[in-house]
Amino acid sequence: MDKKRIMPEGFWDWPLPTTFSQGWRVGNLVFVGGQVSQTPDGRPLHPYDIEAQIGVVFDNIATVLAEAGCGLADIVKLNTYWVHDGDDHDEFYKHMTEIRHRYLPDPGPAATAVRVAGLAVEGLLIEIEAIAVVPDPATDPPSGSTVAARRVLADRTEFVLDSDAQEAWEAIDRRPARDLPGLRKLMQRPSPFVDE
Repeated sequence: MDKKRIMPEGFWDWPLPTTFSQGWRVGNLVFVGGQVSQTPDGRPLHPYDIEAQIGVVFDNIATVLAEAGCGLADIVKLNTYWVHDGDDHDEFYKHMTEIRHRYLPDPGPAATAVRVAGLAVEGLLIEIEAIAVVPDPATDPPSGSTVAARRVLADRTEFVLDSDAQEAWEAIDRRPARDLPGLRKLMQRPSPFVDE
């Protein structure tokens, strides 16, 4: 079975040298390692701001998935680890869940949420890992929540916007605290697979 390591260029990194990976594509499965709101040199982005951190985390997940040929709509399992010490535990959890739902299709993936005492870097409030299934372009037509048509040639996937996908992308782009740089970068590249 084919196995491909996923390490997006210019991505966040751990605060110490490691051999860990951001993700792995194994066959048609993609395993995304725990994503956090961190800079390439290992410092927290938006310390203690759950809403901003969730945005960065899902941007990171989308970037890893895009490099493997799929997107957020293809996630089948989501594990979330979150930190909160306040007395308003239930309200915090509800707010965090509402924000996460903005990024996921309906129906969403199987999910687990675990409250933890802390994460690896002070100021981080959330870490999310995911498993996704890469659609087969021959048998799985793009769903309404998939903003790009996929065309695969050898080991390379290109994302090409059609008019419906453009409209969907613009709707996503207007949502607050949203910027999917990895997917946006892929979609803005000219594709050699598009018939003009």
